[in-house]
Amino acid sequence: MYRTSFVASIIYSCLYFSLAVPGAAAQYAVAPATVEYQEGIARPIAEAKTTYPAARARYLAGLPSKSKFYVAYRLTDKYGYWAFAIVRVSRIDVVKGEISGIITNDLEKISDEYERNDRVRFPERELIDWKIVAEGDKVEGDYIAKYLATIGGHPDLHALLEDRREIELRVIGQSPAVIKAVGGVLVGLIGDTSIPVECVSGRSVVKEWPALVSYFKGSKPETVMARLKRRKAESAGKLKVDIGGLTYSVGRSEVYVVTAHVYYKHNGSPIPIETTQCFNFCFEGGALKSVDWGLTTSRFVGLKAGANKPPSGGTPAAGAPVAHPPGIAGR
Repeated sequence: MYRTSFVASIIYSCLYFSLAVPGAAAQYAVAPATVEYQEGIARPIAEAKTTYPAARARYLAGLPSKSKFYVAYRLTDKYGYWAFAIVRVSRIDVVKGEISGIITNDLEKISDEYERNDRVRFPERELIDWKIVAEGDKVEGDYIAKYLATIGGHPDLHALLEDRREIELRVIGQSPAVIKAVGGVLVGLIGDTSIPVECVSGRSVVKEWPALVSYFKGSKPETVMARLKRRKAESAGKLKVDIGGLTYSVGRSEVYVVTAHVYYKHNGSPIPIETTQCFNFCFEGGALKSVDWGLTTSRFVGLKAGANKPPSGGTPAAGAPVAHPPGIAGR
């Protein structure tokens, strides 16, 4: 089957980040334009795009009865999350430049908006691979699978297909200066600036905050929740945070706080970067055990529609985040 020869994403994909928001997936937003693939995987994708017109012509002319035509692309849901989708082609509209077909693989890292056997339609320009399977399992195309075979091991296909700019955004969003600034937002919410912002490395991008645990020692989850809500009301919109809620499980309870609209200059560029991070107060037996936090989203702000090249190179300079750009403040 096509999904195995493509080294299906459900086998080699794993969550790229551990998040503090239950059920959420990491999302790194870039300008709404063409994906800029990483070096390496970009080559087979380019080859697939170059050879696709000839394969399409064969399909339109009529393949042998036992032959099947498959294509692959990055399917994006309404939330902006994407998954590697393999589609058995049922129709190609050459006038509109659209491919229609049925999803043949299980989708990872995406909402339940799409699933295997769903019918989809997408622009031909979004195609990243194609494959014709003839009688006797003779295969033509399948460029990504061939590339994966050359690099060996068990590659994470989702990571390989990630936009290179998304990776750059993640690095910026996890930089010490940005982490300190985002931590300062939570300190401002708590209302005690004497609390140091600590970044003790934890699992994946999640951080633990011992000083905050010590500060709330003995506090019940309901008490912490009430204080945060009160402080948010008192801030009169100056601190852009969302008190996510109080949840319970066996022996555990958690309070979620999401900070939003923390802006940072990218290597001196006039176009800032917005990061959103989530804080997770974890209680066990009624006592606060840890405060974990991690990056959930990061995006360039202020790019013109269709822009394909956000500022390139470099890391954020040391210092505090920039002020809200015009038209964004207080959003």
